[in-house]
Amino acid sequence: MVAGYISGLHPTFLDCSLLVGTLIERQRQNQPGKVGQRPLVLRSVRGISLPVTDKAASMAFYRDVLGLVPRHDGKTLEMSLGGFSFFIEETDRVRQPCSLVFEIPIWEILDALDRIKTFGISVFGPENIGDSYQVLYLRDPDGHRVEIRAAGSREELRQSGAPSIERPGDRHDPMRWKCLYDKAPVNRMPWYTEVLDREFADCLGTMAPLPGRFLELGCGAGTAASRLAALGYEVVALDIAPGAICHAKEAYGENSHLAFKIADVLEPMDHLGTFDYIFDRGCFHTLPPEKRDLYISNILSVLKPAGRLFLKVFSRDEPGDWGPFRFSEKDIREYFKEQFIIKSVRAVTFVGNLPANPKGIFVVLERKSRHEGGGCPLGSRAICLVPEKKALTRSCRLEVWKPIFRPFFSCIHST
Repeated sequence: MVAGYISGLHPTFLDCSLLVGTLIERQRQNQPGKVGQRPLVLRSVRGISLPVTDKAASMAFYRDVLGLVPRHDGKTLEMSLGGFSFFIEETDRVRQPCSLVFEIPIWEILDALDRIKTFGISVFGPENIGDSYQVLYLRDPDGHRVEIRAAGSREELRQSGAPSIERPGDRHDPMRWKCLYDKAPVNRMPWYTEVLDREFADCLGTMAPLPGRFLELGCGAGTAASRLAALGYEVVALDIAPGAICHAKEAYGENSHLAFKIADVLEPMDHLGTFDYIFDRGCFHTLPPEKRDLYISNILSVLKPAGRLFLKVFSRDEPGDWGPFRFSEKDIREYFKEQFIIKSVRAVTFVGNLPANPKGIFVVLERKSRHEGGGCPLGSRAICLVPEKKALTRSCRLEVWKPIFRPFFSCIHST
């Protein structure tokens, strides 16, 4: 569940900002002639209490059926994406049932319906509200009314038969991504954003000087690739989903500085040439552990020595296990330590269409040069032409370098 609010509740306490906002609004109504006052834009409400008769049963319902995350205090529930929470308050009886409304993307509502039914819970819907919302209705153990609402028309609901990709596992399955981009509008994808992430844009000037050739992995709708090309980089953007590449080409076209290609990061990419920089905003963290070494090997085959990888992944600080795999800084160091040097690490969020931005980490890695031990790609069958210096005898070093200097030696001998 990605958003929620409650109506019909009696809050035990609210943010001071909400109370102040009410007072200011009353003042504005009483003084309509005044201008220049900024309206408050309230972000959230905290401290709302939901009365229940059986706390354990209610916690199980909201945790197991609706996917909310209990906090350690044993009475607070929050969205798995953060940004909204309420208290479970045990009482002798519930005098007045409340209404709770949760919002999810249109392409997930049918999966939500199936999930709720597996618990043997009676659920009605999806009901079409003004051809703008599709709503499921059910009741919690205390009779509180629960609505699960998705913005979208009945036609969008009909086209939303894409399999859910909300849990880790086979996230990299090409058919799942193809189905998702074929069925769901691109601009409603959870990760969709029309601008470069702030942390990425901020470091381009120092970490990716022009001129340079960029490879983007998992480009999606192509927004980032088009921005990079506009900045002056030569960009090749890849995605495993044909629908994503089709949309990107239609939206941004192709030219000598921008190309979109259907490709799998787990397949060889040598035919694309070599690159100064690689950008990955959410591709690596979809891969299961057994496929990550192959990913690293493939990017090493196209990234120049001292080239840089800009990597953004979900953080272990993000609660729940929905969506992609989570990583810590230690995890990233362990995976990339043999061939990369970490230049910087930042705690960030994934800006997109979700009400609360998931927590992530943004890492800039630099490929080691050959003298630093980064000359042979991980898992490569190629022979390292220049062995470690300490392992060479004087005669062996001469044999290694002799072919390079032979024309020069021949010239000296002839004189």
